[in-house]
This record gives sequence, structure tokens and C-alpha cells, in this order.
Amino acid sequence: MSIKDSLCRIDFVLEVIAGGDDRYTFRVRLKPDPERYEWHERDGERWLFDKLDGTYYPPRVLQDLAEQMAGQPIYYCQQEVGEAQAYIRSRLPAISAMLDGSDSAEVLADKSEAFLEKLGEGELGFVILSIDLVGSTQLSVALGSVDYRAIIKVVFYELSKVVPKFHGHVLKYTGDGLIAYFSAPTICAKGDLAVDCALTIHGLVYKALNPLLEERGLPSIDIRIGMDVDDAHVAAIGSSATKRHMDIIGSVIGITTKIEALAAPGEVCLGAALERNIHTNWRQICQPVSLPEDWPYKDVGARPYRVFVVRPSPPQPEDQGQGHTTGTRRG
Repeated sequence: MSIKDSLCRIDFVLEVIAGGDDRYTFRVRLKPDPERYEWHERDGERWLFDKLDGTYYPPRVLQDLAEQMAGQPIYYCQQEVGEAQAYIRSRLPAISAMLDGSDSAEVLADKSEAFLEKLGEGELGFVILSIDLVGSTQLSVALGSVDYRAIIKVVFYELSKVVPKFHGHVLKYTGDGLIAYFSAPTICAKGDLAVDCALTIHGLVYKALNPLLEERGLPSIDIRIGMDVDDAHVAAIGSSATKRHMDIIGSVIGITTKIEALAAPGEVCLGAALERNIHTNWRQICQPVSLPEDWPYKDVGARPYRVFVVRPSPPQPEDQGQGHTTGTRRG
């Protein structure tokens, strides 16, 4: 059974009751997020109703979660860009300078290789993000090699710079795009970070890069983004005689690129497994996509595997993740 079929998320509002003897331990009270859940009476018992999924959870589910979480650490991976719009504005001078021919003094290291080597070969849960520069061949012909090279350098520099700020890694470049990943142990949190990262990337292209291109009389660009989550294998591929590197191998890579190809220019799309396991604030801005008749992917019930589009305006930082936590269960 893959992570697509076995991961279930419940969002809670967190209330601190008392602190411990140090700043690392504390007692909290968790309540199901009232924006998403209601208590309903069924057969003389109170059941938790999920308004987004239309699902009822029996009281035992919350009791099981409480028992699983007792004494466990709470992981919190905070993104490092701060407020997205402020970050995008802060990049304008550097993007402008790079478009005018200046090289960035900062060297971006390939941290993915070391990270995957540390994980070792084996299976792990990954959120995958695929980005495509739409119409890159036509753009290269229209611009000529010098202007096209300048744009490509800026695009991939900015995308590569922002991904690690959301605790992700760039896995590989694909000529006119890239594939990034966000790994366990906190898949639900990494899903939230991946969506936040994708929307920040969207803003960098459409609110920073494109206006600067238009100022220079150059055509604006379009991107499309696809995301999904599932288990995949980490493995070393290739030969040391030529090129050998760590890679992520699994169907989640393929379906993520298909979801990205399904997106219209300017859209951010994600698969149902990821949509089901991101925070309530993100799910509230997701809308289902009409699938083509020949869409080959099926869910566990043999129905067409659903895809969602995310509106490209993320919630404000004060609305996401503050005072909230998440419970997950497998099975």
C-alpha cells in the first residue's frame, strides 16, 4: 500500500496549557480545527464530521491519535522567505541586474546529492514539484541566443534559490524546467511547504521577472507547476566511469510531470493525494480540474485520479500554520 492510499490528515488548533522546565517541552490541548470540522450526533455518539471531505470520524480515531502523539515531538518546519510578497519585491534589484548582464556573486551548492546520500538507498515518502517553462523552444527562436540565455539563467537561479527556503531540494534540471522534492519525516508539513513554495515561485515569475522583461521590450514568460506525493526509492544511478549520482525513482515522478503537463500556462496543479493532505487553509483555495477523457491514472477505487488547481494567491502568513498542528495516521 502506497502513501497515496494510507495517509490521513486531521488538522488541529493548538492551545498551550503549561510550559515545561525547559523551552522544549510543554503541555497542549488539541481541538479539531473548527473551520474544517463539526461534531455531529450519530447513534448516540459524537462523531467528528470533516466538512471538506464529507467524512465522519468515530471518537476512537481521535483517541488513537492522542495515544500515538503522547510524548512525541511536534515537528515544525518554518519557511524562510517570510512574507511572500515582500520577498518577491526584495528580489527585483537582483533580477534586474542579472537581466542587464551582472552575474550573481552567490554560488548555489548542489546540496541534494549530499542529502540523498545521507538518506541512503531505500523507500521514503516524497512530495515532488515539477516546473516547466512553457513554449521554451519558440521563445529561444524569437529571442535569439543571447537574450534567451540571460532569461534562462535568471529563471533557474531564482527558482533554485527559493526552493531550499521551503526545506526542499532541486533534484534535477530538465532543459526547460526542473524537478524539486520535499522529503519525510513530516510529509504533511512538507506538502504545505511545497504548495507555499510553488506559489512563491509563481509570484517571482509573474510579479517580478515578467514586469522587468516587459520594461526591456522582451516577451514575458509562462510557467506551469505540478505536484504530488507518494513513496519512492532513493538510488545511485549511472557509472562512476562517466557520471553517477543519487536519484529518486518512482511513479510519483512520472505522474507529477503529467499533472504539470495538464496545467494551463500560469497554473499550479496538484494530485488528489497531496490535496487531501495539505492544511485546511490551502485546501480551501483548491478547485478540481476537468480531466481529459484519455486520462490514464486511477485512484485506489479505480476512479480517475483527481487533479486540483490552486489559486495563485497564498493566504497571508498570519493565517497559515499559526496555532495549528496536524495529526496523521496510516491504515
